[in-house]
Amino acid sequence: MLRSILIFCCCLCSTLLAEELGPGTHMITTDENPAVKYRLIIPESYDSDAPHGAPLFISMVTAEGSGTFGVEKWGAKFGVLTIGVYNDGKGNGNLDGAEMHRICVRDVSKKLKVHPNLRFTIGISASSAKGMRIASADGDHYAGCIMQAHSGDVSKLASHIVVTFAHGENDKTHEISFAKKNAETLRRRGNPVMTYWHNGGHNSIDKAHKEEGYAALNRMRDWMFWTAKLTHPKLSPQERTYYAEELAASIQKRTEGKTIDEVNKVIDGVKTIEAAFKNRDLLLAMAEAKAAALWKGYEESATNVDKVCAWVEVLGEPMIKGHAKQKEAKAALRALEKEDRSLKKESQAWQKYISIRYQELNRDPVDMKTLKACVGGYVNLAKRSEGTKGGQKAAEAVERLRAEFAPSFIN
Repeated sequence: MLRSILIFCCCLCSTLLAEELGPGTHMITTDENPAVKYRLIIPESYDSDAPHGAPLFISMVTAEGSGTFGVEKWGAKFGVLTIGVYNDGKGNGNLDGAEMHRICVRDVSKKLKVHPNLRFTIGISASSAKGMRIASADGDHYAGCIMQAHSGDVSKLASHIVVTFAHGENDKTHEISFAKKNAETLRRRGNPVMTYWHNGGHNSIDKAHKEEGYAALNRMRDWMFWTAKLTHPKLSPQERTYYAEELAASIQKRTEGKTIDEVNKVIDGVKTIEAAFKNRDLLLAMAEAKAAALWKGYEESATNVDKVCAWVEVLGEPMIKGHAKQKEAKAALRALEKEDRSLKKESQAWQKYISIRYQELNRDPVDMKTLKACVGGYVNLAKRSEGTKGGQKAAEAVERLRAEFAPSFIN
């Protein structure tokens, strides 16, 4: 009888606690060890009824506190849970950091619906290295490691673990060469890897270019998140299909009614997810988004030149090869060029412009060699195709880059 009452009380306490843990930030003392605490961030988008549970991002810091590096702000749109293991700054009573990590994961998994395999480690410097060691020891239950200002130990990391590196070229504490070497080692081994090499020091971003840095970190988080959901070997084919449909719906929602430039930004992020190009539904979703935006440009065109440019873009877009809109554009462009042969120059100039623009958009942020090649292309096009829409846009691109970089770089 007493045992039944105790079980009932435990269940009641668990139910009440789950109800209390609504959206927001909570400081939690673990049931397993009162000396171990963590900060839990639950977004409004967290869905306790989601069929597979919420992905979990676990942060560790080397100084006092429970920082999470802004991951919770990024993850709010995806309903992910974020926890920051609390460091008291005094050695945590000689508690082992890895064990504290595991205690916190076990605790939050009892209190909320957490995915058993989609766990991601976060840290900076030594704490990110510790996160990688934890993931290496339990690969089935981990999906990714966010490495910031550290190379980590990749010797025992499972090949399905997705890894991002953010490291400064001027890091004097932990040289970037170690991170670059490990990134290449992982790529050869088959791990999905994305890197962000910046010009700063021992940090995840260059503090002189914060906006660019934070944007790069969020792009890598998007890539890591979806790559893991589409490829983790412990997920069933049905679950991976579910996530592919989820991403397709996200693409449709984020691109609806947008211009082609806005759509390109969304698609460019998806393009980095190699697994997405093995999924027919995702390819179709991206093609439909491109076609809708390009055709919107055609329908709203006020002049023949604008129509030609819209049609050329449809024809030159490999993502929608074979799409009905592409066939319509081909017939429409030929008919218009027969009426006005001067439009041929417009179509050629615009094709060259979008080719350079795509190259600029798809380059790595720190790939200055490619950017210089793009600048040269814009300069030549602006001179050779003066008077065309493509030439005009190329000249505008030169001015935009001149304002962003030193004039000597442009010239």
